[in-house]
Amino acid sequence: MKPKDHRGAVDKRVRGSIRRRVASLGSFLKGVGSSLTARCLTVAGLYAAFVALSVMTVAGLSDAHISNAFVSDAEFDEVKQTVLNDDYSVLAEKRFAGMEVLVLDESGKTLYSSSSMFSQAISKDDIAFINEEEWDARFSVFEERVDGETMYRVLWLGGHDNTGFETIMGYALIDHDLNIVEGTIFGDRTSITPEQFGLLNGVIEFPNVSTAAVDDSSGDDYPFNMILREGQYVISRTQGVNDEGETRIIVKAIPVINSADYDRVLAESQGIMLALVPVIAVSTIVLFVVETRLIRSSTRPLVRAIEEYSATHRVEAEPEKIASELIPVYDGFVDLTQRLEGAQAEKQRMIADISHDIKTPLTAIRGYAQAFRDGVVPPDRTAAYAQALCAKAEVATSMVEALGEYAAAEHPEYRCELERTDLACDLERICAGLEPIADQYGDGFEARIETGPIEVEVDIELVRRAITNLVSNACVHNAPGTRVGVIGFCDTDDEGRPVVRVQVADTGSGIDPGLVSTLFEPFVTSNAARSIGKGSGLGLSIARRFVELNGGSLRLLEEAPEPWSTCFEIVLPRL
Repeated sequence: MKPKDHRGAVDKRVRGSIRRRVASLGSFLKGVGSSLTARCLTVAGLYAAFVALSVMTVAGLSDAHISNAFVSDAEFDEVKQTVLNDDYSVLAEKRFAGMEVLVLDESGKTLYSSSSMFSQAISKDDIAFINEEEWDARFSVFEERVDGETMYRVLWLGGHDNTGFETIMGYALIDHDLNIVEGTIFGDRTSITPEQFGLLNGVIEFPNVSTAAVDDSSGDDYPFNMILREGQYVISRTQGVNDEGETRIIVKAIPVINSADYDRVLAESQGIMLALVPVIAVSTIVLFVVETRLIRSSTRPLVRAIEEYSATHRVEAEPEKIASELIPVYDGFVDLTQRLEGAQAEKQRMIADISHDIKTPLTAIRGYAQAFRDGVVPPDRTAAYAQALCAKAEVATSMVEALGEYAAAEHPEYRCELERTDLACDLERICAGLEPIADQYGDGFEARIETGPIEVEVDIELVRRAITNLVSNACVHNAPGTRVGVIGFCDTDDEGRPVVRVQVADTGSGIDPGLVSTLFEPFVTSNAARSIGKGSGLGLSIARRFVELNGGSLRLLEEAPEPWSTCFEIVLPRL
């Protein structure tokens, strides 16, 4: 048997996994692309990145302007090896303007001088008084009092091979007249010149140059209150070996920055930073325009759908082009249009029902009136015709009143007048007024009201009208001999809150199950279930609305309690 090739199966699983991940990534990117938030955040991120880049660029230009305005040791270090190799052309660059450079060989012979003034100011003997830049050996000068006189102590410091800390390799004590009192670091010298004393402190001053004082106070190397002045230079020396192995000594002097030049360069640098203002302003305007267009483009399909519906009453949109955040709005709009269409259909049905229901008695009234006008009513039937005419007029009037009552109850601004009352007493009075109606149509009236008080806060007039409508429906829509009852008692709802239940029941023929779902809709009658088809079909709708205005609910019980066949139940909150 040939061995199974497991590698092929593994490769297949790997490829399947890769495809699923790619598909998942594609779905994620598609979702992000359809998100208005993601697109706006992307634009805002690009804006922030551009602003940050602009700030860094302008800040860099500002710093570079300050750096390029004044000579620094760091710039010279970049070309130091070139100078050691006797190539002095780089020193002619603009960035080294103002710097004085002197290059000597190992014997002290001058190989290059940036100016005759500098070469004349520095003699061979002066080299030993200039601090080395690398601090392999340097001078440190500080002032002290010896026997009441001002003296200057000069320390010659150098690095230690083992510890790395500076050690004192020699010293000299110099009096105020620059005479060497003691020490050996200057050999057989008995005194030094003021220029050499300045070199010990890293300062040189050329003749015939202004020496107006500047605001820079001395640091630790100037304890004798030597103040840098305009026209002075900070001087140092460095030593190195070129590519030919020849020793070169480089002495460089950098001019002290005067306050006027520094203020000018600082002002120019700040001017460069001010360039950020229009850049950020323009980029912010661009951000606003782009974000506005993004929002408009994302809402445009929804706006078109609304415009299309206004024109054609059809919702035609491309949901995939709508931003994901607006999909709920689109769905809500579609649902609203469906509700509007349903309401429009209901309105048309209501108009047709109203027209039909009112036309029927009006047609009869017109017929009886024409009969009286034409004199064709038999004398012995005059009373009967008049009675029928009044009955039809009462039906029409009842329908118009019910329609007005329904319209008023459904108006959004309709408000009931709630007041605290004892519902037990109110129900007793309501039942007393309904008993004659029930006796007229059926087999009596039964009222079972729990002994009060039953404290509620309701508009008792609306409650009375709701119960009256229920009782009237039970009487009108059932055959003679039907018994009607009103039962009121205290209870709790499913959440344990105190309520009062008022049940209106009858022993009639019941309600057709096919009508139960639409029973409380306007203009729905139960002709199929009742033996007598009378009424406008608004009684239950009005009753339910009145109960709801009082914070309660009205429903048809699925199973009526014995001995009743039909039972409507009103539930009102109890105090």
